[in-house]
Amino acid sequence: MSSLYAIIRTSGRQYHVRQGTVIEVAQLDAKPGEELALSDILLLGDSEGGALHMDASALKAAKVRAKILAHGSGPKLRVVKFRRRKNYRRTIGHRQPLTRLEIMAVESGQAAPAAGKTDATDTATPPQAQTETGEQHGT
Repeated sequence: MSSLYAIIRTSGRQYHVRQGTVIEVAQLDAKPGEELALSDILLLGDSEGGALHMDASALKAAKVRAKILAHGSGPKLRVVKFRRRKNYRRTIGHRQPLTRLEIMAVESGQAAPAAGKTDATDTATPPQAQTETGEQHGT
């Protein structure tokens, strides 16, 4: 079986994930140890050079399951405000609250269609227009 990877979007950022990956995202409202499904998937791919799935129908069925490992804070950032010649100096710090996730599985949700086959509905001609009484136009 091939190893799938996905590009997911959470908290306004995009992450490249595969099974076993540990990522830090903006803090989520869930407790450590809980599992959640990330459904905002932008791309699915096969790490062995297989097909890329970017169509909406394939991505809608796909899921990325993740487990919350811990909540924490990011590194301390210092913000400095300064106005020259005005004796104005302000220094504040910021630590972004983060959630550490472990990706448990990347699931495609459906089998990909064979490369040479097309769906019968794609090549079918559209039905002729009917009037309100049920008669066809052009006959």
